[in-house]
Amino acid sequence: MVVWRGSANRDEHRLSDPFTFHVHRDPNLHLAFGHGAYFCLGAHLARLEMRIALSETLDTFCAFDLNGSTEWTRSNRHTGLRHLPLSVTRSLAMH
Repeated sequence: MVVWRGSANRDEHRLSDPFTFHVHRDPNLHLAFGHGAYFCLGAHLARLEMRIALSETLDTFCAFDLNGSTEWTRSNRHTGLRHLPLSVTRSLAMH
């Protein structure tokens, strides 16, 4: 048996359009931090860190454009991007 963690949160029977990223998905049935007794102790800190990082990034840059080919990790344990070349445009407020 193989557990494909990359397929988590993509259940077509529980989510409409499960393969599209929706920031405001409702209901959000995401299980990245576990559930119940197995809930991650660092989940609140991780969410706060991401909120701050994304807020600062979006306040600093007004445009993101793909600037080349993406490369995904090749693993049955982790799903993620190895390379995501971007061109960014700094917000006018930052000049």
